[in-house]
Amino acid sequence: MNKKTEHYKIKYLDGPRLKRALIAGCHAIVNNQNYLNAINVFPVPDGDTGTNMATTVRQVMADLTEKSDGEIHKISREVADSALMGAQGNSGVILAQYFFGLAEEMTKFDRVTTKDFGKAVQKSVQYAYDALAFPREGTIITVIRDWANKVNQLAEEMDDFVEMLEHALEHAKESLANTPKLLKVLADAGVVDAGAQGFINLLEGIGEFIESGEIRGLENKALETIQATSAASSTVFAEPGKYRYCTECFVEGENIPRKEVEAKMREFGDSLILAGSNEKIKIHIHTDEPRKVFDFLSQYGTVSREKADDMRAQQKASHVDENTIALVTDSTWGLLQDELEKYNINIVPVRMSFGNEHFIDGVTITADEFYKKLKTEKEHPTTSQPAPGDFKRMFEFLASHYKTILSVHLAGSLSGTLQSAVSMKRHFPDQDLHFIDSNNLSIGLGLIVREIAKKIQSGASIEEVVSFAESVKSRVKVFAAVDTVEYLVKGGRVSKLKGGLANLLKKVPVLTVTDEGKVEKLGTASRGKQFDKLYQIFRDLAKKNNGYRFAVAHSKAPELAEKYAEKIRQDFSTDDIYVMEISPVLGVHFGPGALTLTFLGK
Repeated sequence: MNKKTEHYKIKYLDGPRLKRALIAGCHAIVNNQNYLNAINVFPVPDGDTGTNMATTVRQVMADLTEKSDGEIHKISREVADSALMGAQGNSGVILAQYFFGLAEEMTKFDRVTTKDFGKAVQKSVQYAYDALAFPREGTIITVIRDWANKVNQLAEEMDDFVEMLEHALEHAKESLANTPKLLKVLADAGVVDAGAQGFINLLEGIGEFIESGEIRGLENKALETIQATSAASSTVFAEPGKYRYCTECFVEGENIPRKEVEAKMREFGDSLILAGSNEKIKIHIHTDEPRKVFDFLSQYGTVSREKADDMRAQQKASHVDENTIALVTDSTWGLLQDELEKYNINIVPVRMSFGNEHFIDGVTITADEFYKKLKTEKEHPTTSQPAPGDFKRMFEFLASHYKTILSVHLAGSLSGTLQSAVSMKRHFPDQDLHFIDSNNLSIGLGLIVREIAKKIQSGASIEEVVSFAESVKSRVKVFAAVDTVEYLVKGGRVSKLKGGLANLLKKVPVLTVTDEGKVEKLGTASRGKQFDKLYQIFRDLAKKNNGYRFAVAHSKAPELAEKYAEKIRQDFSTDDIYVMEISPVLGVHFGPGALTLTFLGK
């Protein structure tokens, strides 16, 4: 007998065995995520298929590890629920929907024979197809289908899971090798489909466990031999996808009309997937209008876990030399897209809410929309730091393309954003990950980040960049004045008593950010004269500190900003002035008509 086939026959699959097999399969995907990112071409060459699939299965692994063993129908349901909650990206959502179908087909079983299993995996394929608005052959869906059909065919002839899965895996690998013949973009790049490869990794991990009873870390060494024509560097991938944002969310409601939702959602973009049941749906779509997507879906139930990843930024990041330092910051300093693209700055957006309406700063709400709502909504908006999971997702993606990541954020004394980022460090023990508290806010943070980005582009080492960053942040000074204290009171930055007194006396505070990152009142001025006093303080300190780089930021007051930008030009004989709008996140507290002046001293 061939040594490879020497094994004890496994004639049934129960809950505990399925649980451990799937954990092994999930491990195999995680271990190969960098390779999957490197060959990611379709539907968008943004280098994140491995990250998305790994994120999806990590949720499954974490939940299965915590759960006690049970019948196969219980384990299948737990896998489906976990995958749906953790699902990201096209392939991740398709895989989650396939698990959902498998759970539906396993409902009546405590354990299964090969024939039971064969029928279940084949019937589950239709669930995955039904979730796709536009199924494309040559992707993960094709390999899942070919594998499942082969399993069902073999199950009629074999009663041993080890033998059946071994033969089915070989057939699935043939299907994977055929994917370039079905998608021209794969053939042009000289790669197989990344999602389909991830499914093969899953099957390999499962097969290893079923045969050996051990969970092994399968490593795909093919990444080491990727040639210049491969996904890691090919000019084939220079063209971005049609749409900008990979948009996802959950919708929970009663009897959600899936076909109706799918038909109407097609108007918003492509790569549409609806996974889950009629009560809980995971939506995935590529679109330029995430806000319209979330607004539309809200009529069918409660929308949650909204995300909108910038695929063009991801594509650019995935084609940068791995020795470059990845730079991450939050959205509180305002978003000028050309600056972000020029300096390859990665943004983790802050969140904000108007009552039960939730928004992603700079993505699902613009400054104009924010200030309109600020005037009309009864409830004052609130802000919240990015969830740790937002940072985890960003770091996972960047870690697959860069050796070093530097994350620079809003003053830790003013927000929990920095702490949210730092809390994710434990998930990346082998990554060279650094954090900097800017001790600043608004355009002050913007100046610091821009100077750091320039230093990175000069080719400096991480030690040099960190040292430089500490020097820069100590030389950036921010000053601000508001049009009225009304929003400082509503935002909780000024007490109602002090706010009422300021209104009575028609006084407005002039503010600054201290070296410790705290907002401090420098003085007060009569309303109408506060901006002149602001400029006087700013000018005197800028001259004293040899200010040579400047920034002016405003909240719906462009003429006011230009007036003081011109004063800077005249008083300092410079055109190095960065003029922009204050982020809506800061607008929550400052309101419209506010002005900030910033300088970088020598």
